[in-house]
Amino acid sequence: MAAARPAQRWLALRLVALALALCACHPCGVGPDPRPSGAASGGAPPPEFVELGLHFVYVKGGSFRKTSPLGEALPRGAAGDGSEHADVAAEGFYIARTETTVDAWRMFDPRYRLPELLSGTAHEGQLPVVGIDIERIERYLAWRTARSRRYAYRLPTEGEWEYAARAGDMGDAPWGDQPALAVRHANLQDAALARVWPNNRAVEQSDGYAYLAPVASFLPNAFGLHDTLGNAYELCLTSHSPSSSGSRSPGGATSSPPSDGRRIVYRGGGWYSSLDEVSYAERQVYLTFRWESEVGFRVVAVTKPASGMGRP
Repeated sequence: MAAARPAQRWLALRLVALALALCACHPCGVGPDPRPSGAASGGAPPPEFVELGLHFVYVKGGSFRKTSPLGEALPRGAAGDGSEHADVAAEGFYIARTETTVDAWRMFDPRYRLPELLSGTAHEGQLPVVGIDIERIERYLAWRTARSRRYAYRLPTEGEWEYAARAGDMGDAPWGDQPALAVRHANLQDAALARVWPNNRAVEQSDGYAYLAPVASFLPNAFGLHDTLGNAYELCLTSHSPSSSGSRSPGGATSSPPSDGRRIVYRGGGWYSSLDEVSYAERQVYLTFRWESEVGFRVVAVTKPASGMGRP
């Protein structure tokens, strides 16, 4: 028995050492930290993630000069004043690589149908979801947040949207002064649309789509984001000044303010926008959101505090 005691003591010391090693790896002793890599220690966040049908990329914080260049056409009652604005700083955030798709929306609302103009379009599930009122968008974002262990979801602010859309580009659009290249970057009024809906504003080239295009059909920007210009206008969080009351919607009808005073801004142009409307500075005001075939949205994600990570 006496000879066995040193062996028992040695075994006990080994078990203690093993327990200490496990605690060092997992401070709570119950498994790995549920937060994304880098989030618990203040390190770099993961560069991307996929959740509930959308792919998100991390955009590092920075600053840019928000502009509405002189001479740029701002039709449809847009609020741009042709002046240069103050520098805008953006903190790091996650943003979806694409506009919210029909497939991603139908995870929340399986009964959704595209507007009649767009029904029967090929690759329907990968088209941007459009024609959604702001109250339902807010419910969708709350639904995503409730089902995520790590992230809370919302619309981007105007500053976040423009910072992400530009991705360091300080021009009007990625094609610069070469409009023939626009169809490589954005879905806009083009030869494909002119064949089914004759007009005199279309560019001569074809982007291959008369109406909405499946997301990620065009070149990404330097942050890896697709369709920030064209395809579908994108809603932002900013409230606009009352002086823009009565601005014109893409359909040509004049809107009126809702009873709660809500004002909605959307950016970037859509599939029915002309070349001069598809730019980083394009900014439309929509008072009382109505059903559209040209207005969608992109989602931003922010990491929840540790106390908010209760769901798997």
